[in-house]
Order: sequence, then structure tokens, then C-alpha cells
Amino acid sequence: FFLRTVWMKLSLGCTYLLVLFLAYGTIAQVPSEFTIGGLFEFTITDSETGEVFQADEETLAIFTGYRLAIEDLNANSNILPNTRIVPEAHDTQGTVAGALSGLVDGDANGLKVMVGPSFSDQSLIAAVASGVYDILLVSHTSSASSLSDPLLYPLFVRAVAADTFQARIMVDVIDYYFEETQEDNWREVGIICTADDYGVGGAKDFIDKATNRTIETVAFQQFLVGATDVEVEVRELGNSGARVFVAYMVSSDYQTMIIEADDQELVGDFYVWICSDGCATEESFVDEESGRFIKKFQTLSLGYMGVLPQGGTGDLYEEFLDRWTDLDPDVYFGAGPGTEPPLFSLLSYEATFAAAMAVQSEFEKANFQPNGTALYGSALANEFTTLTGLFKLEENGDRQAAYQVVNLYPDREFVQTFSWDVNNELVPIAPTRWHDGSTNIPDLDVREEFDFWSCHDKESGTDETGKQINLRKPDGDDVNYIKGDYECDQFIDCHNMSDEGYQCTPSFIIAFIIVGILTGIVILVSCLLLPVVLVFGICVRRHRIFLSGTVFLIILVLSSLLGFVSTYAWYGKPHVVSCNFQLWLFGLATTALACALFAKNFRLWRSTAATSFVRKYFTKSDTKGASSPLPPELEFTIYWALLMLFPLLIIILWTAISTPTADMVEIDDEDHYLCTTGGVTGEPGGIVFFFILVGYCGFLLFGSLFLSFLVRHVPRPFMDKRLMSISVFNLTFLSAVVIPVFFVLRYISPFAAWLVRTLAVIYGFGSTLYIHMIPKLVGLFLIDKLQPNQGDGTGAGPALRPGGGDLDPSMSASNTQSVG
Repeated sequence: FFLRTVWMKLSLGCTYLLVLFLAYGTIAQVPSEFTIGGLFEFTITDSETGEVFQADEETLAIFTGYRLAIEDLNANSNILPNTRIVPEAHDTQGTVAGALSGLVDGDANGLKVMVGPSFSDQSLIAAVASGVYDILLVSHTSSASSLSDPLLYPLFVRAVAADTFQARIMVDVIDYYFEETQEDNWREVGIICTADDYGVGGAKDFIDKATNRTIETVAFQQFLVGATDVEVEVRELGNSGARVFVAYMVSSDYQTMIIEADDQELVGDFYVWICSDGCATEESFVDEESGRFIKKFQTLSLGYMGVLPQGGTGDLYEEFLDRWTDLDPDVYFGAGPGTEPPLFSLLSYEATFAAAMAVQSEFEKANFQPNGTALYGSALANEFTTLTGLFKLEENGDRQAAYQVVNLYPDREFVQTFSWDVNNELVPIAPTRWHDGSTNIPDLDVREEFDFWSCHDKESGTDETGKQINLRKPDGDDVNYIKGDYECDQFIDCHNMSDEGYQCTPSFIIAFIIVGILTGIVILVSCLLLPVVLVFGICVRRHRIFLSGTVFLIILVLSSLLGFVSTYAWYGKPHVVSCNFQLWLFGLATTALACALFAKNFRLWRSTAATSFVRKYFTKSDTKGASSPLPPELEFTIYWALLMLFPLLIIILWTAISTPTADMVEIDDEDHYLCTTGGVTGEPGGIVFFFILVGYCGFLLFGSLFLSFLVRHVPRPFMDKRLMSISVFNLTFLSAVVIPVFFVLRYISPFAAWLVRTLAVIYGFGSTLYIHMIPKLVGLFLIDKLQPNQGDGTGAGPALRPGGGDLDPSMSASNTQSVG
């Protein structure tokens, strides 16, 4: 019984073990196929238009690397020997949305590992989603530093190191050449990048590393991805004075930037450019839309350096290279005779191998249905030698750093000049060839020769070294050295006006002397008229003066004097004070004169030709020629003062809102210090206010002409009415001609514009003043010989009859009141 019992238990145990073995063999059988997905760019989406076009050969070659890796894995009996790797590639179209869509599609198909995405901005979103879908992402080229955070991106690894290492290598390269030359300009660096995580993150990494090594970042500029206008950003780089520039961006943005840099003369023998991995490949010389090679991009880039993950090396790479050149380019994108595999193709090949090795590790653990989390752990533990050297991941999923510094040689080929890894750091391999094609390290303190003008020495010269003379923009400061092109360009750029001196034709200095003396004589003569008006209009009253209106003549003389004086505000180099004087002196003078002419004609019309309604209800007079309870002089003064309120308000608002100032203005690609509009509005606020005043003065002048027509039959003494009409017509015609001519000439020929404006001001005020005063002076001194208003005998002054009659048909007025 005992033996039989033992035998039964043994039989049951063996049967149980047999059942377990058969069940395990059924459940844990090695799968015949395993799919490794991929996220690649077969097409590219234009960021501005949304148009989708085929990717260029170098971008398509990344997929070829993935495809060759799948083929080699299936042919390798040591890796997943009983399992066939199946590829499943998704087109991201170069967008974040495309990468995310491919990941979602991969999850729907049951994928647990995918190679990609290519770009950091895609990975920043897709790597978060991969953690949700439990899919391991193995990016071949995404290098943004922020992707190093395993808490945010728990299932993300990459075949490249973080950009932090690129920044460290760039700093090492700059420090290397500083030690070689001891030239301080190597320690003053300008940075330009795209405003995405890749660009800004890399730039900030560089600034942090550079600061620790006493390398100063003198300019930091960024622009939007896909921007077509980077003029301002590049100009700031140039204004910084830096000679070494670091660029963090992808190839298409690099093309835009380097063209602008060349336009602003920041590309040449005395400049150094260092690019991140995004713009240090042949793709930077290929038009993104057409796929055509653009030689100009390459020519501008000669001598520049780039930091890239370590390229192909060793026997494995040589075998791969031979195979690459034997491939059919119609079947394998970017491969074929005469080609070399792009670096990013090598990295996609290695990323695919890393994914397969992780699957192999899980299979060896009998985990034949691994999820993304398990694959992530295996990927971190794996270490193998591949096309670019050792493939080993850090704890955060970043590949252990191994980089190369490449240099674009004169034969237009990239050559590795330095290697870098965490153990040996920067190691020189080959000499660097700079933009001039030589191996001589550029003297960053030597510049191209240029012509200059010395304001203080009043002479021109040439700086052959390009660094002895410090050129300045001719701004508001008393600058000394300015560009030679500023001499005799008809713009005054020196405080002492030496750049437009006697050596120039035409010469502002000669013109200022001649016209200034002429203006001074006119002012002196005009000043003598004021006491004549005061004496014979107030103290010793003579008909020829006070019947024309003493206050009117005083305003006429003073406004003319103010107009003459205003021309001096345009002499010499502009200044904020002189720019405001131009407005106040000239603005008040012209409006005062126009208001005086209108007020006088209006007072004459009101007192002689007003309608019966006005006479009855306003002047309270039943006689023709309505009287006024106010003295004529006071009445005229009130009219004039009321008319002056509006232009005075406009001038005050102009000064407050669109303040005249002096600032740099670009004209024909040169900056000049000119009077312009500042304040709240800036341009074109000053033009608006100017034409408001012009319109107001035009209204007054045309109104004066109309009133002169209405009172054409009213008799006036001493041809006063005719003189008013002539002066008003003269000013109206002069303004209509001079203003448009000046606006046409001011940038074509500044000298001609200044001369036309100055002579027009002198003529306008002078003709108006002397048309009125010369006949009165001739009559007063030569005809009347200063005799009293009434008298007998030779030389007696004119005797006017009370009530309005006169002895001369041209004279009719009261002998006791002027007519304003």
C-alpha cells in the first residue's frame, strides 16, 4: 500500500510538471515577428503657407539608415535570431502634430518601441505622450537640453547627447584659440538662435558655460522659427562689436540668417562663425522647398566650424560606407555611388540597433511581450560598439557624449578638426582652415581699410589697418571720426561743419556766410523801420503811417524780423533746441503775418461794405460804412489776437505731442542727424501739424484776397488797398510754389532745399514788409518832407477833408482815425 501510494503521487507530480511545461511552451513562445516603428520626414510642411513638399535627399537618407538597420538586424544571427524585425515608418511632415499623430497610430497598431522623432520640438510633445501610451521612443537627433529630464519624459532615450555638451565644446574651442592668440576678441561672443526650445535652450547653455570661463556674451539675439526678416537681430550682433558668433538653429533658418549677415558685412576673413549640429551639415546648403543645392550658402559658410555628434569611425563604419555607395539610389534615398552617409543617417541606424538590443535583452529574460517601461530599462543597461563608436546611455536616457568639430574646407568638404569625449575632452586632429582658405588664425582685431573724415582736424584719411580709427555715427555728440562718404554729401554731420566746408561744391559754409550776411543786412534795415513806425504812428502822427494802422505796421515789422531771424535756426548741424526754434520762430512769424493781413482786410470790410443786417444788429449804425464803438486800432488788435489763438494752440500741441527733435535718419543707406518728429506720435505727426498750419495760413490768405475783392471800390489813402492785395497775392503764390519744391528737394539735394527755403523766407517777409513800407517812407521823407498833416505852401503834408473826402482820388479817410 505504501509503495502504491508513493507511486501515485509521483505519477501525479510528473503529470503536473508535464502540463506546466507544455503550457509554458505555448504561452512563452518567441514571436516570429516584432515591429520597430519609426517617425521620419518624407515630406516637409512650410511653416508659413502650410504647403507640403517632398523632403530633400539628406532628410530622406535618415529613413535609409533606419531601413538598413532593419535589414542588418534580420541578417544577424546573434540578434533576435528567431524573430524577424518588421519596419513601420510614419511620415511626420516635419511638424509636431505629425509626430504625435504617428505615435498615436503606432499605439493603435500595438507598437512598443519607435525610432524618432527627428526634431527637438517634436520630441518635447511626443516624449510626454509616449509615457502615457507606454511606448519607448529612441530619437536619433533630438538634442534639446530639456529632454534630459526623466521625470517629464520617462520613456525617452536618444542616440545623441544633450545640447549642454555642444555648448561646452564650443566654449572649449573658443578658449583653445584664445590661448593660441591671446586676443581678447575671442572672449567676446555674439549669440543668435531661433526662439524655440532647441535654439534658446542651447544658447542659454552656452551662456552659462561661457560665463564660468570668463567669456563674455556681448549680444544675444533670437528670432522666430521660419522668419524671413532677421535684419534687426543681425544688426544688433554687428553693433555689439563681436567677431566670434555662435548660431543655434536648423539649416533653413541658418540660410536666412547667413544671407542677412553677409548683407551687413558680418561674414569675412575677420569673423568666426560656430554652428550647432542643426546647421553644421550639407543640408544647410540645400534649398528646403526645391531640394536644390545653393552654392552661395556654401560660399558664405567657408571656414565656419560646427559641433556634431561623433561621425562614422572604425571598421564597422568602413564596411557600412562601402555598402552605402553600392546601393541603388532609386531604392535607397540619398545612397549610391559618389555619396557618403549623412551623420543623421548613421544616428538613425544606431537608434534602430539600440531599440533592437533592448528587445533582445527582454527576450533573453523570457519577456516576449515587453512594454515600453521594460524596454526603457533594458536600453539603459545595454552597451555596444557601432558605426560612430561606443553606444552607451546615461541614467537619464542621454547618450554618453562623443563629439566632433567639423570645419568647411576651401574644397567645400567638411573635415573633422577636433574630437571631444568626456574622458579626453578637446583633442586637435587636423588644422582649421578659415574663411580666407588659410590655416592662419584670423587676427580678430584687424579690419578692412576704410576712408574717414576727421571733424576736428578737418581732413580726410585712410585707415589701412582698419582698427586705428574708431568710426562713429554722426549723432548728437561732437564726434571726430566719421565715414569718408559723409564728406561733401550735402548733409552737415560735423559740429564744426568741416565735412561740408570750403572743399565742397556746393559749400554750406560759403552759403551760410553769404546768405547770413544778406539776412543780417535785411534784419538791420528792418530794425530801423520800427522806430519810424513808432515815432510817426504814435508820437508825431503822420497820415502816411497811422492811416495804414500803426498796430498793423508794428506787427508787420516784428513778424518780418522774427521770420528773418528764424532762418538762422537752419544753420549748422541740427540740434534739439534749433529744431524747436524752427517751429516756434518760423511758425509764429508766418501765422502772425497772415493773421495781420486778414484782420486788416476784415476790419476794412466790416467798417465799409458789411451788409445792412450787420450794420443794424451788430454795429448799431444806420449809415453806410458801419461804425464801431471800439477804436480802430483796438478793434484790429482784437481780431488779430483772436486769429492767433488757433495757430498758437496748434504750435503748443505740436510741441507737446509731436515734439520736434534731432535724431538719426537713414537716407540712401547712410545715417544722418536731422530734425525729425519725436514725442508721442513720431512720424508723421509733424507733417500733419505742419499742413494744419499751412491750411490755416492758406485760408487766411485766400480770405484776404476775397475781402480785398469785396472792398475794391472803397477808396483808401496812399494806395493802401492796392498794396494789401499785392502782398497777399505775392505770399499766396510764393507758398504754392516753394512748399512742394522744398519737399521734392530736401532729400535729393539738401543744399538746394535749404537755399530755396531760406531765400523764400527772406523774400516772402521782405517783399511784404517793403511793399508796405517803402511807399510810405518815400512819401513821408521825400514828398511830405516830414511836414505836418495840414498846412500850406510848398512841402506841406496832404490835407484830408473831414468826413472821408480827399484832395487826391487815391486818398479817402478820416483825419482823426486810422483804419487799422
